Amino acid sequence: MSLVEIFFFRIKDPSHILCKAGTFVVLAWMLGASLSAQQSVIFDMVRVPLVVTDQSGVYVSGLGPEDFRVLEDGVEQQIQIFNAPDSPITFAVLVDGSVSMATRLPTVRLAVRELLRGLGPGDFVQMVQFNDRVSILEDFSARRDALEAAIDSFSSSGTTAVLNAVYRGLREIESRARQERDESRRRAIVLLSDGVDSASLISEDAVLSEARRSRASLYSVGLGQNLSSRLAAGARGARGAELLRELSRITGGRVIVPASFDELQGAFSQVSEELRRQYGFAYVSDNVRRDGKWRQIEVTVRNRPELRVRHREGYYAGLYSSAR
Repeated sequence: MSLVEIFFFRIKDPSHILCKAGTFVVLAWMLGASLSAQQSVIFDMVRVPLVVTDQSGVYVSGLGPEDFRVLEDGVEQQIQIFNAPDSPITFAVLVDGSVSMATRLPTVRLAVRELLRGLGPGDFVQMVQFNDRVSILEDFSARRDALEAAIDSFSSSGTTAVLNAVYRGLREIESRARQERDESRRRAIVLLSDGVDSASLISEDAVLSEARRSRASLYSVGLGQNLSSRLAAGARGARGAELLRELSRITGGRVIVPASFDELQGAFSQVSEELRRQYGFAYVSDNVRRDGKWRQIEVTVRNRPELRVRHREGYYAGLYSSAR
């Protein structure tokens, strides 16, 4: 029999694996009959974070893998890994540090601290501030004192490069995911900005493409702007808001815009609660073609049509992988 190397996934809790080991033995034997000793097989794990609410927006807990129905391009898929809302999370916090934030920094610090209040012992946070440059203030740490010091160091200067920051955040999360190789871990990006992008070098298409490849949900918290600033932004401002909504929709995240700056802390409380309520699962697609084409994902709760499920829209085949 040919030698076959199967690179699959590594998780910290084997109980999350829902497939029987015998399945992999048979699969390896079948593959070995047709692959040469020099070839290897990489299984693309499609990871889907999701939130379930009732019609009033109340989060629904207590669901298991048997409760979800997953379709990829209309074909039902089998969930191999299931993560309950208490699974650990890795997330990046991207904070606008442009000059317009100068008078708002005290409230911003309080709001970000509100987000950190929900941290669990196994959670890791990257603290980032951006203006026309992107600066990592603390790199994926579970140390509360280090994260607090990063928050204290928030400052304001320069212009706003939101796209640069989001693109960098998505790439950093993906790099961290490759290091962790832990499919039981949920991943997210939380963005806080008050302005229209005025300095990014990264294009919208590049950011959208990276979002479709990412395993992270994007949560965007906008800060209320006065009428004169919205009018000055014009079409560019409207497109910026639309883009953030599109990025959140693609990744299964959410956009929250407080009615006033005083409600910022409450907005971050909403993000914190949703991160704690987020489910996640992974599956290996029945469609083995790695053709780079977009595949649509649809998730519903069996026998509960009244429940609302928010999740990432889909992925590019062969480009969305736990091994890449």
